[in-house]
Amino acid sequence: MNFMPKLATLAVLSALSGAALSAPGPYVAGSLGLSLPVDAELSAPGTERADFSLDGGLGLSAGLGYQLANGLRFEAGLAYQKNDLDKVKWMGAEAKMNGDVSSTAFLASAYYDIPTGTKISPFIGGGVGLAKVRLNDVALEGDRDMLNTNDMVFAYHLSLGVSFAVNPQLNLDAGYRYAATEDLRFSSGDSWNKEIELTNAAHNLFAGVRYAF
Repeated sequence: MNFMPKLATLAVLSALSGAALSAPGPYVAGSLGLSLPVDAELSAPGTERADFSLDGGLGLSAGLGYQLANGLRFEAGLAYQKNDLDKVKWMGAEAKMNGDVSSTAFLASAYYDIPTGTKISPFIGGGVGLAKVRLNDVALEGDRDMLNTNDMVFAYHLSLGVSFAVNPQLNLDAGYRYAATEDLRFSSGDSWNKEIELTNAAHNLFAGVRYAF
């Protein structure tokens, strides 16, 4: 009577057992996810701060890395995300916004895969690099005076997640990444003629794959 449940339990344990870490050597990686921006704060000399809310958007990344036998791995890659502007709050008033904010970052990262003796292993990591952040067709809803500008800024991320080793070459990843840059700086480019600073950060949820070769 208890044979089938025991057999199922044995099958699950067998599937999870085994070496979790990939074999040492190079690998390629890619991920797809959801980018959830932190509200952006805009400041300019002599004015009250404005707060911008943004919609969730797409996040992509691709990289080339090297896995060490001790669980450390190093990776260089590109990360892209894009988010539409939603609303702005300024001096007690609120208005709808058009346009989007996108960024392309080149990052050098390091990760540590925590050994568990099974095919499932948590990982932590982080990285630094440069990001080109673009403001595209930004304007109050119904306003034809649009702002298009960009800035190259320092970027960083902190990541954590879990990997499942399908086999020694293939890993499936899922996790969380906090990605941010230093404040963007640009001119309003109109009769207001103010130097503006804008914060830029996001919480990202992602799923990805790594293949060792």
